[in-house]
Amino acid sequence: MTMTKPTPTNLEAKNLLAKLMATEDITVEHDPSAQTAMFNMDTRVLTLPVWKDLSVDTLDLLIGHEVSHALHTPGGREPLTSACEYIDKKHMNTAKDYINVVEDARIERMIKTRFPGLRKSFATGYRDLQERDLFGIKKVTDLSELPLIDRINLQYKIGWFKDIPFTAQELSLVQRVATTSSWDEVVKLSKEIYDLAKQQAQEQKDEEKGDQGSPDGAKSDDDTDGESVPSDPTEGEDGEDSDVEDNSMSKPTDGDDDSEENSEDSKSGEESADNEDAEDSTEGGDNTTDSDDDGEDGGDKDGEGEETASNESEKTEKNTEDDNAPAPASRTQSSVEDNLKNLIDKNAIMPVYADLPLIDEGYVVSLKDMRQTLTDWMNKDSRVATVLPAVYASWKANHMNSVQSLATEFDRRKAADAHKRTAVAETGSIDPNRLHAYRIAEDIFLQNAYVKDGKNHGLMLVLDMSGSMAVQFHDTMIQLVTLAHFCRRVNIPFTFYGFTDRAKDVGNNKPSFKAGSFNGERIHTRLVTLLQDGMRTTEFAEVCSLLLLASATAGGGLPYTHPTAQVLKDKYQSYGPPVNWMTLDNTPTNGALLGMPQLMAEFKKNKRVEIMNLIVLTDGESSDDLADHHQAYNTANTRRRPIVWRDPKSKKTYKMTKESHYGCYLLGRMEQSEVLLQIIRDRVGGNQICIHLTNKSDAKILIPRYSPDPYDQAPIANMLKKFMSEGWANLKNSRGYTEYIMINSQTSNADEHLVLTDISDINDKKAITSLRKTFSAKMAAGRANRPLLTRVAELISK
Repeated sequence: MTMTKPTPTNLEAKNLLAKLMATEDITVEHDPSAQTAMFNMDTRVLTLPVWKDLSVDTLDLLIGHEVSHALHTPGGREPLTSACEYIDKKHMNTAKDYINVVEDARIERMIKTRFPGLRKSFATGYRDLQERDLFGIKKVTDLSELPLIDRINLQYKIGWFKDIPFTAQELSLVQRVATTSSWDEVVKLSKEIYDLAKQQAQEQKDEEKGDQGSPDGAKSDDDTDGESVPSDPTEGEDGEDSDVEDNSMSKPTDGDDDSEENSEDSKSGEESADNEDAEDSTEGGDNTTDSDDDGEDGGDKDGEGEETASNESEKTEKNTEDDNAPAPASRTQSSVEDNLKNLIDKNAIMPVYADLPLIDEGYVVSLKDMRQTLTDWMNKDSRVATVLPAVYASWKANHMNSVQSLATEFDRRKAADAHKRTAVAETGSIDPNRLHAYRIAEDIFLQNAYVKDGKNHGLMLVLDMSGSMAVQFHDTMIQLVTLAHFCRRVNIPFTFYGFTDRAKDVGNNKPSFKAGSFNGERIHTRLVTLLQDGMRTTEFAEVCSLLLLASATAGGGLPYTHPTAQVLKDKYQSYGPPVNWMTLDNTPTNGALLGMPQLMAEFKKNKRVEIMNLIVLTDGESSDDLADHHQAYNTANTRRRPIVWRDPKSKKTYKMTKESHYGCYLLGRMEQSEVLLQIIRDRVGGNQICIHLTNKSDAKILIPRYSPDPYDQAPIANMLKKFMSEGWANLKNSRGYTEYIMINSQTSNADEHLVLTDISDINDKKAITSLRKTFSAKMAAGRANRPLLTRVAELISK
């Protein structure tokens, strides 16, 4: 017989299959060290083995079997422990085998009834396992020699294609295995099978002793009817000796009642025997006295009495030994355990299952704590308070018109969207103003317009505060402040953070994430709250001014042609970060995204928004590799381990496959970002947008690399052309984001200097050309800054 050829298995699809069959979000793990599939009733974790050449049908069999346990077998240890104690308290491991066999038959029958499509998988899967000799019966020539429990196990596993023999006495119990519908029925039937198997073992033992102690052809002690016992063990199957076997069988026990009945029968038997002894002694009283007088005969009688007492003692010890002996253990169960070890794929690697950690108190630095650090800086340096109004006024002069334009664009799009949701219905009442036209128009009735409720949006933004952002950090902060004013103008709930790993001294020193399987307590990424909705107008203006001034110095200074630098001039000169959390260092984007699913879900619930949007404002890829916290690294004696992230909230799993640039981890940093963004999308929905600040030379490399289809050259060429001419380009569904926007952040100092050129002669063609070139560059730069806000307004207005 040819085994089913193994086919590539989509494990993620099988995980989903298990959850669908279980009708709950159980956790599915693939463990190379597991010898068979098993389900933990307490933790609701289904563990599947990693076998060599595991066929799809066999995997479906394992999943269906264990899912049925999840659905129908009582959870916890107490039910199984109580059942084993009820069957045989002294040999609970053997009793457990009997319960497992009967319960497996029940739960497999129930899962196949519930999902009829599994019948073929069970049949094919068990045929494959039999071909692997999983039950260890290939060398067994006579299956009737197997213990009863093994034959029952085989009957309900492979009995559909292999003949399993049973006696007439056994058959009634075997047939009842196919009718159990509850756990209590399983336990009671397991007890009856256990008792019968125990009795059969004892009878076989007594028969073997009788055969050894009697000559050939002699009668054994059990042949009370004077007939020889048939040597053919299957002779009783025709029903000739069934009555005798039934009488000698121990009756099924069902609690204490049966035990009391057996005890009463024993007592009645003992009372009858005592009465007969009493009558014999009365009838032979004279003989007893005569024999006492006869010394020789009396001595013989005493010797017989001692021999009788010795035989009774031996029988009592034998009965005690028989009562303590267990029923035969399951040979097929033991064989399965041994053979499964040979089926394990020794080359398989145990994945690292990492549960998304919960946020701890140190993850978010509150607006109050952030503002306090800036206020302390202002109080220590008297110059800060004097220049703040001028800095804020400069921003308003250059960017407030952008806020107004964006708000108008947003309102226009919202009105268009509301128009799409407007339905007009006639009221049935005549409109007096249209009555005069009744001869030429039918539309003379009053109308009502119904506008379906639109979906409100929320916005969360995280700003990269890394060292590479230094050059454009202030201009980025200007964009942030502009976007915050826009959100306030159109009443969009928002919270803007700056992410860094240099804010341990702000707020509290508690870890960012709570301890768990992810080892998140080792991560020290902080989200510093910069701006949020609900702030008072004066408070909002002051914080915006402080952020603009602090960012102007954190990056190491501004070109003197910059509008902010022109305002400050000699009033305020300072270089370096004014506060510690603005010490631009690493880019822990993944650490920032790690807590976003929980943070955004809470924001969405508290603000009662229906669509939650996320913007990541950065100039490059993440520098933090969270695989280090998973301990999935290479050592001299270990291989790289795949990492499977799990969201305990949504119960979804996300398997990592790509290697990082350094080749140290199976999980790359960029793929971490993609998976974390997917978790956010699955948990809260909405749009995930990346605003990538770059330059022309880098864009030529990044756009082809980040394109969703790197082999389709036409869209790539169009995006490069758009970036070079307009200063920005957007890619759909790139790097895990729903939209990836690249903006040219590079400025031309030469063009800026041309603005200050002294034009002595208005007719000088060279000067006019330079002025025109500078003006065009300035307008292009302005247009390049607006796509961010324009595109955001478009996305959050739908």
